[in-house]
Amino acid sequence: MSITSLSQNLFWRYFVSVGLLAIACMGSAYLTLSLLGLGIEASPVWPPAGIALAALLLKGRRLWTGIAIGMFWFNLSLGASWDISLGSVAGSTLQAVIGVTLLRRIEFRPSLERLKDALGLVILGAMIATLVNATISTTVSCWVGYLDWSLFGQNWGTMWLGDSTGILVVTPLLLKVGMGIPRRRLPRILPSQQIFEALLCWIMLWGVSWMVFVCQTSLALSEYPLEYLPFPFVVWATWRFRVWGAVFASLIVSGMAIGGALQGSGPFVVKVEDTTQAILLLQTFMAVLTTTALVLAATMSERQQAEEQLRATLQRDRLLAEIALRIRQSLDLDQIFQTTVTEVRQLLQADRVYIGHLDPTGKSKIVAESVESCCKSLLGWVASDELVQETRSLFSNRYIVVRDNTSRVAVTPHLQDYYDHYQIKATLTVPLILDNQLFGLLGVHQCDSPRHWQSFEVDLLRQLATQVTIAIQQAQLYQQVQTLNTNLEAQVEERTLQLQEKMQELQKLYELKDIFLQAVSHDLRTSIMGLLLILKNTQKCSGESISIPRPILERLIQTSDRQLTLINALSEDHFSEGRQIALHCQPLSLNELVGGILADLQPLFARNDAAVKILIPKHLPAIDADPAQLRCVFEHLFTNALKHNLPGVNITLEATVDKNAIHCTIADDGVGMTREQCDRLFKLYVRGLHCQHLTGIGLGLYLCRQIITAHGGQINANSSPGVGSTFAFTLPIAV
Repeated sequence: MSITSLSQNLFWRYFVSVGLLAIACMGSAYLTLSLLGLGIEASPVWPPAGIALAALLLKGRRLWTGIAIGMFWFNLSLGASWDISLGSVAGSTLQAVIGVTLLRRIEFRPSLERLKDALGLVILGAMIATLVNATISTTVSCWVGYLDWSLFGQNWGTMWLGDSTGILVVTPLLLKVGMGIPRRRLPRILPSQQIFEALLCWIMLWGVSWMVFVCQTSLALSEYPLEYLPFPFVVWATWRFRVWGAVFASLIVSGMAIGGALQGSGPFVVKVEDTTQAILLLQTFMAVLTTTALVLAATMSERQQAEEQLRATLQRDRLLAEIALRIRQSLDLDQIFQTTVTEVRQLLQADRVYIGHLDPTGKSKIVAESVESCCKSLLGWVASDELVQETRSLFSNRYIVVRDNTSRVAVTPHLQDYYDHYQIKATLTVPLILDNQLFGLLGVHQCDSPRHWQSFEVDLLRQLATQVTIAIQQAQLYQQVQTLNTNLEAQVEERTLQLQEKMQELQKLYELKDIFLQAVSHDLRTSIMGLLLILKNTQKCSGESISIPRPILERLIQTSDRQLTLINALSEDHFSEGRQIALHCQPLSLNELVGGILADLQPLFARNDAAVKILIPKHLPAIDADPAQLRCVFEHLFTNALKHNLPGVNITLEATVDKNAIHCTIADDGVGMTREQCDRLFKLYVRGLHCQHLTGIGLGLYLCRQIITAHGGQINANSSPGVGSTFAFTLPIAV
């Protein structure tokens, strides 16, 4: 719709409202005068005053032209002069405008359910504002000569009471009818018992009023205050049906009293002979009756509202405690969020309730939502960076957003697009503050129409937000405890593995200790036995003095050197895999070296009935090696072949040239070994502890590998059970 069309539509609506108000004022004035049979004299009851005040209270003061037009044409139609008509128009219009202005200053509510509203209507609207019309109209009538100045007080009082009575009787009825039924409140169906009570009350009130005011009252009964008989029924109607009861009861009694007075019956006419006094009594009675009913209804309504508010507060507190308990019973954040939005939407009867999370990185996410099926869901919606920044700045000071109608609020384009896309007509949003930081938002949306958020709804959402933040803190603490427990379990497991590794290392150290002890007790014993063998052979020679030949002496020295070398190997920590043996290399003839070794071991070969076959070429190149260390290798390989086989074993030593190295093999035809034993043969822990049936522990083979590796060669073993064993190693050729 264009702006021009909208303006035209508003103009015609205003024009129709002004016309209807003018017709209502003029028509009610004609009806009143026709019923009372008056001319332009002051009327004891003047409904146009009540109509005018009600119209301006409901539709605004801009309709004052309708009052002016209606009263102007009414006066002209009665034949009144222009000056009297203008005076009446000015008085009636100013009276309504001033009355509305005074009532709005006290924040008057047309519902009349507060004592302040009822007293305001009686005092400001019916007593003070009516002074204007009575004063202006009476003054103008006396000024132009229509009334004598001596009748000023009587006419002024009649007009003032007439306007007051019209406002007290007519205005409350029009205000209640004009307000209608609130948009968000369905009409309540009265129970049959209450309907029966209402009918009984109205019938009895009408009957008593008819009996008092319409029936011909005898002079004997006129001395009694019969006009007060309807009061108990008015109180009954007011007490049971509040403002509506007071309005209808006042209307029925006032109507009956006016009707009886017009027929010349009723207590007011019978008690006095002067018509003026009768009208005054009638006006006073109607004013007192209506004022009493309205004040009583307002008092009862306020009391009822206070009781309902107290009950609602207790119920809200109970519901809040239940919701808070359900929220805080869980330590799962997702369950906390979903329980919150579901309970809040059910409690506030809203279209959408959501919880949004704002993480420190600047991203936003809807983590939980409860929404009507006819509304769009916010889940999966990603806010723009600009909107996130605006939200952070808006809620940085814990500001609560309360917007009853989003179309009437000036917002940024990003926020307006958000409102339009998700059809948000009203919103209530509370920040979730965690550790003095903005964690997220708890928001409520109304999508079908604007909504006035009550103060208790704002307080309720604020308290729920506090409970949610407490629950979030508890859940986070629980997660931290769980994480610490998990880390502690991992640390315990890690320390357990480390302890097991240390235990394994300790076990290895014990094994090495046993190896060392067996080495000292067994392997060194071999060298000593060789030395003893030489010494015993020497001992068998005859004579007291025994001369030792030089070869024997040299052999004793060599045996002692071998023992010293073995002891040094043990003391120099040759058990370490990373330690290299210190070598003193020199060019050597392999034939000469092997010949000397075989000569030394000849007694051992003879004792084991072993046959040794040497296959070394005579012109074999010299090798570059440490003679003492290399001698140790050959002696270990020969003695192992003798120790681990039965007597009569055949041993073959062969040497060949392989590229730049000498390839040596020592083979026997003994019992042999398995492949697994060959793989572990050169390890320090293989012998002794794992092969209890053998007499040695393999320390010599371990040292052999260390010596060959130090020379830059390699050593290995190849064997099969029942076939024999072959040890092969390489040595460098002297340059």
